[in-house]
Amino acid sequence: MAAFAAITPIAISDMNTFTGVGTSATRGTVLATNGATSATFGAYFTMGGKDEQYLILVENGDSDGATDLTVTVKAGNGIQGVADVVKTDLGNGEFTLIQLDSGRFKNVTENETLKELSSATTADQVSAKGKVFITGTSAEIAVTVFKMVI
Repeated sequence: MAAFAAITPIAISDMNTFTGVGTSATRGTVLATNGATSATFGAYFTMGGKDEQYLILVENGDSDGATDLTVTVKAGNGIQGVADVVKTDLGNGEFTLIQLDSGRFKNVTENETLKELSSATTADQVSAKGKVFITGTSAEIAVTVFKMVI
């Protein structure tokens, strides 16, 4: 089983107008279980170009749980990718937003650690180059990615 679920970003290009229609059931990608490799959970999306900006919606879908969840956006391996961004107190039923830029979070070269985590089976591993990885402490976390196109 793959450790990271693929997220398809939703492009937003029109300002001052409603963009796209979706349903709650299809809006977010739930962080997938990591299978045999570890107890973490994760998802990724591909950043196509440079100087791109994305808006990430992260939701704790567990309205009955007793503990806050943690979500981490992994730093990229470019010159600006110096530190992960971590939210440790995502409460039950809560959501948070974060705007990301490609310079800090995109993997510009292969990242062997993330590649190995992407699947317990070598043949199914996902190249980390060009991708942003998001991990969390539960499969109850849903992530929606919006690409800001101006």
